[in-house]
Amino acid sequence: MRKHHIKSFSKFYNHPAIKFIFKLSLENDFNIWIVGGAVRDHLIGRNISDIDFVSDLEPQKMLEVFKKNEVRYEDTFLHYGTLVFSLFNKKYYITTLREDYAYDGRHSKIEFTKSLSVDAKRRDLTINSLYLNQSGEIIDFFNGVNDLYNSKLIFVGEIKKKCFEDHLRIMRYIRFCSLFKKPIISEQYMDFFKENSFLVKKINREKCVSEIKKIFKNNFITNSFLLFQDLKIENYIVEKILINEKKLKKKMCSFFIKSIN
Repeated sequence: MRKHHIKSFSKFYNHPAIKFIFKLSLENDFNIWIVGGAVRDHLIGRNISDIDFVSDLEPQKMLEVFKKNEVRYEDTFLHYGTLVFSLFNKKYYITTLREDYAYDGRHSKIEFTKSLSVDAKRRDLTINSLYLNQSGEIIDFFNGVNDLYNSKLIFVGEIKKKCFEDHLRIMRYIRFCSLFKKPIISEQYMDFFKENSFLVKKINREKCVSEIKKIFKNNFITNSFLLFQDLKIENYIVEKILINEKKLKKKMCSFFIKSIN
């Protein structure tokens, strides 16, 4: 495990939702961290659109804290330890630290934990398993900061296990390729993706559409589209996944036509 202290996070902490939720944790004696995309995007200079939190407080106790402090929330995903709360006209997610097991290709059984390292093991990529605490320290269990700065996309754990646990991780990997100008993808990973591209066809269509929309928000979308071609799933994406998404379909078709020419 590595700890990184990043001075630039001092401005990050001025975000009203972050100030509020950190203050709430101090007043109610529980720990909280910012996790994943917000930490990753800040480190590479991207605008932060979503902020996700994790805590070591059990979901029911977090409910009590929110009620006591009149925080508006939704408990639709409470069985996964996740609460959606609203502050300053924006929604945020807070999830109790947990271990995931007994996957079925998308969903899993869970067990709550107090261990940050246990929670980190359920993350998909090293660059997404970064935890920022209230002291400005990034807790980095898998060398994710170094991977981020070197454009390396590496799974937390063995690729086969990760992608058979949750097929969506393949689409997420393809999406994250569009974050970097020259993402480093190992030969082992490419071989696995080519041999198991059929897993993409098992993913819920709406989930795939969501990932493709996120690709279009990144700077290097060509990387992701070329990967679709390498895996020979571009026709499936265009004809099956984007069947009701005319604008997205047109954009992708335009790209593939240009690549052929």
